[in-house]
Amino acid sequence: MVSSVGAGTSHHGFSEKNLIGQGANGVVYRGTLADGTLVAVKQIMDMGSKGDAEFSNEVETISKIRHRNLLSLRGCCVTSDVAKGRRRYLVYDFMSNGSLGDHLFNQVNRQQLSWPQRKNIILDVAMGLDYLHYGVKPSIYHRDIKATNILLDSEMKAKVADFGLAKQSLEGQSHLTTRVAGTHGYVAPEYALYGQLTEKTDVYSFGIVILEIMSGRKVLDTSYLLVTDWAWKLARTGNVEEILDESIRGKDPCTKYRIQEEEYKMLTLSSLISSKYSLDVFHELTNMLIRKAPRSNRQALERTPSAFG
Repeated sequence: MVSSVGAGTSHHGFSEKNLIGQGANGVVYRGTLADGTLVAVKQIMDMGSKGDAEFSNEVETISKIRHRNLLSLRGCCVTSDVAKGRRRYLVYDFMSNGSLGDHLFNQVNRQQLSWPQRKNIILDVAMGLDYLHYGVKPSIYHRDIKATNILLDSEMKAKVADFGLAKQSLEGQSHLTTRVAGTHGYVAPEYALYGQLTEKTDVYSFGIVILEIMSGRKVLDTSYLLVTDWAWKLARTGNVEEILDESIRGKDPCTKYRIQEEEYKMLTLSSLISSKYSLDVFHELTNMLIRKAPRSNRQALERTPSAFG
């Protein structure tokens, strides 16, 4: 894999011409393997013990899982030389449409994101989380579900990515007690207060992402108002439609997708998930998504071991 990484970035190397993303823990470049396959190469920037731990954790976690809605790891390597020091790399499948955040938080891109596409993305993420929580034993808690960690392929199919903060549960224990980790605004209040990690932590973050998808608003706006407070206030006063992004709120059935009663219910439920922190509500929302999904998606999810049945 060391030679493949080198070959994949040899034309411009690890330069801005190949740069496709940057986060708190690393920089991601586009590369091409010797057989012509496009890949994404993540260079871990933190050279300390924390970076080592997150690198090892991501490799160990992803190597245990295989699901169409979770980003696959193709390989990894660690290099060391006198000039550049020690460097760590993770090589993933290339996702040509970038992150969900690229589409939601860019006004031009957001207007092109139809309601059926948005709903399918929600379903894809639900299926990925369902597998992490109930399809593997012990369960895996992602801890950093957010729009920029949801990647989209050429067909706008979504995959959950970045398992650097993920934790695996312990058999027979109802929760893990850990140092609080995640992204501000997406972290569940109970986890932030007590450090008790369960599947509810990811459920809360997923509720935030649903609200972002449906409203086009970031988790925190410029006035530092949480999207949950804004959406819950509208839901309580019966103004659910105002939560919807204007680009999918149109009244003309010839040019816009008409939002049905189930979609209004989805908005209200996602607001409840994020404000009331309820697994029962999440189960209801996920089951509703399954019923509304295309038959092929329903069959795939129904084959996955789940507590939602």
